[in-house]
Parts: sequence; C-alpha cells; structure tokens
Amino acid sequence: MKKAFCILVGMLAAVILLPGAVSAAGNEAKIVDTEYPTLAAAVEAAGENDTITLLTDVVSGTIIINKPLIINLGGHSLSSSGTYILDIYSDLTLQNGSVSVTGLKNGSGIWINGAGSLKVTSDVTMSVTDSVEDTNSGMITFYSDCNGAKLDFDGTITGEMGISVNGNIVGEKSVIVNIGNNAKIDVEETALYLAGNSATTIGTAQITGGTGIEIRAGSLTVDGATITATMPFEEVPNSGGTTISGAAVAVSQHTTNQPISVTINSGSFTGAKAIYEADLQDATGSDDVAIDVAGGNYNGAVASVNHTEFVSGGIFSQPVEAAYVVPDSTAANRTSGDTTTYFIGTPTTVAANLADTKAGDAIEVTQGDLELAALPGDVTVKNTGEGTVTANGETATAEGVTTVAPAEPETDPISPPTGDAFNPVVWTIVTGLAAILFGATLYQSRKQRR
Repeated sequence: MKKAFCILVGMLAAVILLPGAVSAAGNEAKIVDTEYPTLAAAVEAAGENDTITLLTDVVSGTIIINKPLIINLGGHSLSSSGTYILDIYSDLTLQNGSVSVTGLKNGSGIWINGAGSLKVTSDVTMSVTDSVEDTNSGMITFYSDCNGAKLDFDGTITGEMGISVNGNIVGEKSVIVNIGNNAKIDVEETALYLAGNSATTIGTAQITGGTGIEIRAGSLTVDGATITATMPFEEVPNSGGTTISGAAVAVSQHTTNQPISVTINSGSFTGAKAIYEADLQDATGSDDVAIDVAGGNYNGAVASVNHTEFVSGGIFSQPVEAAYVVPDSTAANRTSGDTTTYFIGTPTTVAANLADTKAGDAIEVTQGDLELAALPGDVTVKNTGEGTVTANGETATAEGVTTVAPAEPETDPISPPTGDAFNPVVWTIVTGLAAILFGATLYQSRKQRR
C-alpha cells in the first residue's frame, strides 16, 4: 500500500512539473507552453507569426492586432458585448472556434484597417446579433483607410449582416475579398455589401441574406456560388449604405461613381430579382458599369435599367428580355406541363440543356440557330427568331413542327458487311467456321442423347 501511495505521489509531481500540461486556473491563452491570464496579454507578448491558443471561452473588449499572428481558438468561443472584438492592422489568421459580438450600434464585429489582412478558416463560425437602437451591424468590415487590405474567408457567418467594404475606398485604393468554396453566410440583411473599390471573387460558397450581394464599386466574379435573397424587392437611394433589397445580385453604383465589373460564370441565384442593375443616386447611366452573365441557374427576374446585351448564357425561370441577350447567343424556352424554362447560350449548350425533353413538351426558339436531334415523338418545335432551327432533321418554322421519334436502326447480325469493310475471303472463312462449330455442337448433343 505504501509503495502504491509513493508511485501516485510521484505521478502527480511529474504532472505538476511538466510545463504547460495543466493550465493554471483562470488563464485564457498560451503561446507554446507559456500561459497568459488574458488573450490581450498573450497578443501583447507574442512575437511575429506566433500562434496563440485559447485555453477557455474568452469574453473580451477590443483586441488590437498590429503584428502577424495566428489565433487558434482551440474549439472555444471569443466574444464581446457592446464593442467590436478585433481591430486588425496586420496579418491575422483565425481558426478552430467561434467569434460572436452582441450589442453594437451600427458597427462591425471586426474591423480591417490599412493594409491589414484576415484569413478565416472553414472551422470558424461567426455571428453579430442584438444590435441596439434598431440598427443592424456587420460581422467584418474594411475601414475607409484600407488600401491593399485582404480577406480570405472560408468560415460561417450568421446574424444581422455579413461582410462590408467601406464606400470611401476609392481612386487608387483597393482591397481584395476572396470568399472560399466552404464559406457559408446566412444573415438577415445584406450578406456582402461591396461599396468601395474592391476585387471580390466567390467560389462555390453558400450566401443568403435579405440581399445576397450588393456591389457599388469594384469587380465581382462568381464561380459556382449559391446566392439567395430572402426579402421582398425594394430600391431606395442611399449615399451611405445599402440601396436594394430582395436581389440575389444587385448592381447599384455609389455616389463615388467608381467603375463596376460583374462576371457571373456559374452558380444558382434566387430572389425577387435574381440579377438587378440600377443607378439610384445621380442617374448618370452607369456608363462605366459592365455586367457579363455567362452561365448559372436563375430563379427570379433578370433586369437592368441602364444596360443591354449582357446575358450570354444561363437557365432562367422567367423570360429574359431580348434586349438583354447577347446578339450571337441562342435563346429558347421549353414548356413542360405548367412550367416554362428559358435557356440562353451557344447552340451546343442550349441543345444539351434540351436533351431531356419529353413527349408532349413544346419548344420555342426565339433567337439564333439550333439543331435538335434525337427528340422523342410528339414534341412541338417553333422558330420565332431569324435563325435556322431543325428538329429531328425537319426545319422548324413559326407555325411549328411536331416531331416523329427517330426510327431505331435495323440490325441483321447474319448479313455480311458492305462497302470497304467487306472482304469475301474473310467472310467465307468466318461463316465456314461458324457452320463447323454449329455442326460439331449438334453432333455432340446427339451423341450424348444416345
């Protein structure tokens, strides 16, 4: 018994002496094996590019980041109430945990300043909630002094608003926003508000808000994102904030009149307006605004006050005005039962999108050339445009044609090949061998029956 007691005492002593093995009560963070009573103290003591790891859930005031750091939340939460949580002037990576801010007054949970940068990994969740005096706040905002600042976001944001770029980032100043494939933003109001000069790229992220994205300056490229607007459509001029609700992607030039370039290659866009462009501030016509809708699925209206010929591809739940369609594109629609779907693209892509047409469907081609082959029977095809349209080899007109299913190719397995493929010597040998094999099989069968 005495020996066992001594062993137990020795083990406890070893654990106590082991550096960093047991956190001192109340310590919030550590750098390697050195612990600190508060996260702010750890940030102050850290060297450049150090990793600070939380030891517990932390409630803090504003923490200033003025050196390159990594904060590993350690599966814990970092939160504040009534003030923003991070003020970033250098490079910061956040990973593995949650960040939440409550009780702000028309502010932001995290500010990026100057040339600072923030990287948020996919295992981080963020929220900003319970703002005071009926004003909603954002989670991450680029401050007006930013130039060369950057955000790489692959985490999750919920709450009131998502990510904002201040409208006073103009002229030679610019910032970079990369929304990664794993990112999820699901907020009450605008998910991405891009008011200042920025270059924003979005992968296969999921973005949901009262408005999905409102861009008022800079460039936007979307490759595969699912973007949903949940509010009814409304547009109201506003020189210092959002102007459009209910659009998956809203293009609304700021009073600063910075150029805008929007390129949508693919994705899914749902809202009262799937795409909407207007100049609500000074009605200059937005001559320096360019929109290119090259692909994607659109559930909601596509409309522009100032621009035409900007849709070259996509699948649409509502008609797209002919003025919006790029002249050399093909446009067609298909009615199946009570549902009509609209297709725009090259003749090849439109034909591919119509490949699943069923008997009884009706197709109308309103622009461009289109060759439809292997359609089932009883499909009506009309050509109300000026291109050439064929359906199972028959030319379609404005009056329409009704298809007959293509005949199945007839096959005769014992007929000899013809033309260049026919070799009489080989054919004689093959048929002779087949006859010998058949005779041998028949003889063996009869022999066994005897």
